[in-house]
Amino acid sequence: MPNASLFALLLRAQLRFARATPLTSLSALLGLALGIASIVAVHQICEQIVRSLDAVVPVDLRAATHRATRAELRADDYFELRRQWRAGDLAGVRSLAPQLEGRRSYQGRSLAISGIDWLAMPPISGRADAQADDASQNNPAPNASATDAGPIFNGVYVFGLGEQAAGARLTIAGQRLTVLGTADPQGAARLIADIEVAQALLGPTPADRLSAVLLQVADPLEGVRRALNRFLPGFDAGLPLPAPPAIPGWQVQDLAVLLPEQRFGRSVLFNLGALGTLSILVAWFLMYQTALLWFRRQEPVFALLRQQGTPQPLLFASFSAALLLLSTLAAALGVVLGGLLARGLLRALGDLEPDIALPWPPALALKVIASAVLVPLLSVLLVARAVRPVTAQAERRAVRVRLLVAVALTLLALALALLPQGGLLGGFAAILTGCGVLVVLLTPVLQVLRARRWQGLDLHLRMGVRELLWHPRDLAAALAALALAVATSIGIATMVQSFRADFELMLDQRLADDLRVEGSVLDLQLFATAVERGAVPDAAGQRRYEQASVRVEGVPLTLTRSRLDARGASRFAVADALPTDAVLLSEAAGRRLGRGAGDTVEIGGARLQVAALYPGYGDLEGTGQIDTQAPELRDTLGQTLSFELVRLGVDAVGEPRDLADAISEDWPTLRVATRAMVRDRAVLIFDRTFAITRALTAVALLVAAVGLYSALVALGLSQSRAHRLLTFMGQQRAERLRFALGRALAVTCVTLLLAVPLGFFIAAVLCYVVNPRGFGWSVPLTWQPAAVLWPLLWAFLAAVLAGLLGDRNEAH
Repeated sequence: MPNASLFALLLRAQLRFARATPLTSLSALLGLALGIASIVAVHQICEQIVRSLDAVVPVDLRAATHRATRAELRADDYFELRRQWRAGDLAGVRSLAPQLEGRRSYQGRSLAISGIDWLAMPPISGRADAQADDASQNNPAPNASATDAGPIFNGVYVFGLGEQAAGARLTIAGQRLTVLGTADPQGAARLIADIEVAQALLGPTPADRLSAVLLQVADPLEGVRRALNRFLPGFDAGLPLPAPPAIPGWQVQDLAVLLPEQRFGRSVLFNLGALGTLSILVAWFLMYQTALLWFRRQEPVFALLRQQGTPQPLLFASFSAALLLLSTLAAALGVVLGGLLARGLLRALGDLEPDIALPWPPALALKVIASAVLVPLLSVLLVARAVRPVTAQAERRAVRVRLLVAVALTLLALALALLPQGGLLGGFAAILTGCGVLVVLLTPVLQVLRARRWQGLDLHLRMGVRELLWHPRDLAAALAALALAVATSIGIATMVQSFRADFELMLDQRLADDLRVEGSVLDLQLFATAVERGAVPDAAGQRRYEQASVRVEGVPLTLTRSRLDARGASRFAVADALPTDAVLLSEAAGRRLGRGAGDTVEIGGARLQVAALYPGYGDLEGTGQIDTQAPELRDTLGQTLSFELVRLGVDAVGEPRDLADAISEDWPTLRVATRAMVRDRAVLIFDRTFAITRALTAVALLVAAVGLYSALVALGLSQSRAHRLLTFMGQQRAERLRFALGRALAVTCVTLLLAVPLGFFIAAVLCYVVNPRGFGWSVPLTWQPAAVLWPLLWAFLAAVLAGLLGDRNEAH
């Protein structure tokens, strides 16, 4: 018979096998589809978040990478810097443009104004991480070409000034301005314009004064960042930032540091991408386990065909074709499920409009194709190797090699976690290396457990345990996938719960007042006067909080002024009252300024001593706290710093909720929230932030459970003769259940021995390495029993259910 005809016959036999074992085929199809769905969902979620992040980058900073400042910066300094650049003395600098910043009053609000020389800016496409952003078409970026320069010289971009359509006209300080783009109508009031317009708006200031020079600097890792962003959006946040160019007499800072919300968002993206990578690994383990299951089920038939002269390559070719057909169907189903999962999670977070289509870049298609084609083919090769007979001596030698590799990987993981230069990528590499230790140690652990006698167990329980441990090669992939999923779940759950416990402790400290009252400055002054006169009878006292945005050594800082007596300082875990010549800095501000407790820092012309650093969860820009009696501070124009954002903290005599209702009724222009309301809202936002993480870990556990079912079915098939003997000898249904429980007990023991230590290692790396490097604050690790027990309980239940279903499938 020609090989082509024989191949067609073998392929039809494979398809008949799939129809004859529907439960096995459907479980394999569902497992592969869930694995691909997790890949699709993670990629689309990350792409959408990248779009959102790019859309909120200030227009004047989109084409720049660094910001250069110096004391008393003038236009002559800029022109001298430009002359050096044209002479080739500024290595790596592609372009530079002057920037002017300041504030003025507009409609009773403090309006931040930023001016930029549009003609000196390069095109936006020059950014190394430029993304096609359909969502930001209402906020177009200016081009540097002279042909496009016409309308932008009298046009502005506005933020926080209410709903303003593109093309609308504004009159500010006698200047008629055209709105080019708008965003965030309820946020902080900002205006971005051409530098000449900004000079006119800021009024009588030195005409040649500048705030900074924006630079676009070549990145040696630009190609790597682009490649990572294509295949793992946001993963480039794990790469170290390029060193800023050294310019004598100038202070140069990376905009990734000066745009903390971007750094925060990309750190979240990096963590999602890392979790998605672990999901991919679990899915790929499942694909291998599926291939092994199918081969085990057909191995007796293959043996007969080989005896009758059928070539071995042709058998594996038909086997590969059937597996590819299954994986192709799974890929189609996974694409649909992944899109639904991504849309559901993004809508739950409020980050997706119903009519916006999710991105489907070519890189995602390549990842799906690779998972549906290349991985199954590789799995067939690994299956062909796994079914070869191995001598006892070779098996012992392999175990020794695995132990040596595990020791080496453990040392490497510790080095990657402790190396400060590694950044986020080093933290993830440490986690990935720890996962490698788990995979390498799996077979030796099974060998050790197999050597135990398991005395004291019921006969059927003991048989179930021994049956699982006597076939490590058939079960390694499924157990590794389950252990990785459980370890990831333990690590992430422990980190999130540690984060939540410390976050709630911080809330209890900061929310010292019973009520938070916000409104216009005039309304708050009237209300404060009423409280002082006793016109608000249930108000026991009040505390005034004032905020201002300042720049300290070129770093933006939100400065709050309040009464920091012993009670006020306790909100930041400081025991004594804060001296008037001291300042409290958040961890993010201290890290960006290079200051710690005991150092001094100049803020607004005053030298203040840093009394302590406090954790600032969600502190994206950096914050500072000073006492109301602190020395007078000045802004960049030399004028007295204006603290224009004011709120009041009010203590209640009785129930805070009753006082809040009374204030809202008598003062409708004020916004009042009780401490419980603020706390609950903050915790709700916290929980929503990690909703995607929980969903993805749940998907990984589900995929691993399906893989475990496939493994147990394969194991049952390899022991079919023993099962038939036990049935012939009168094994009862309850005894078969105890047999399944024995296998589940063995699965849980293996998972406990491997997944729990790895889960704790992942949690420690996330708390002490990833969080400080990515978000700017540390999280003290606290062990939560629920974070360990729930994943282990899921593993046990999945093993019991898989064993029972596998046993039912064997009976048919």
